[in-house]
Amino acid sequence: MTDPIAAALRQHRLRWFEAIPWIIALGGYYAFSGQLPFASQILITILFALSLDLVLGFAGIVSLGHAAFYGTGAYAAGIYAIHVSPEPLSGLLAAAAAAALVGAVSGLVILRTHGLTQLMLTLAFATLVAEAANKASFITGGNDGLQGIEIDPIGGLFRFDMFGRTGYFYCLVVLFLSWTFLRVLLASPFGQSLVGIRENVTRMHAIGAPVAGRLLITYTIGAALAGLAGGLLAQTTQFVGQSALSFD
Repeated sequence: MTDPIAAALRQHRLRWFEAIPWIIALGGYYAFSGQLPFASQILITILFALSLDLVLGFAGIVSLGHAAFYGTGAYAAGIYAIHVSPEPLSGLLAAAAAAALVGAVSGLVILRTHGLTQLMLTLAFATLVAEAANKASFITGGNDGLQGIEIDPIGGLFRFDMFGRTGYFYCLVVLFLSWTFLRVLLASPFGQSLVGIRENVTRMHAIGAPVAGRLLITYTIGAALAGLAGGLLAQTTQFVGQSALSFD
């Protein structure tokens, strides 16, 4: 009989063609050197999409409110830079932690529902977060956005310049590390259990799998990754607008 864990690891082992997008991304630095700020936005969007894919594609949690975590991370990174420290790496961790906290707390309620109810509840939650950011203008800047963000050079060496060179590589490294983390997570028994929950939650309950706990953990991880994307947005553009929390 084939070992299911070994089979899963073989299925998720690295293949040579998976290096192609990263080679293209490195080549894009030279091919589109005049459009690096826009290219950084693309990398940030990819990271956000990966976080949503974990929640929806693997765990089967339908959501229209994932932007709540993206915006939370963006505001957290910006506020951290203004009021605590302009150091970028700790600010990025603060963004992920803030989004993870919001994800964990909201998940306790949202994950009790299913289907259309869950879909609409996530949208309502994101709307509430956006309105809270609007009302808390003394912290977030309200309609004017969060301004005055200054970010120190990474490690004291790599300064964020107006051409987006440092920002591009910064986003690329964070994206690569996040992608690697997700590959390892999904190849693990935990990741395989998520597929089982998505395909047949009744059977997973029957074999004694902690379905509710694993969904909450996955939702929190997805929120943290979305917060990372938002944190990158705040640090590379040095501005956070309310559009970071919008449905679009």
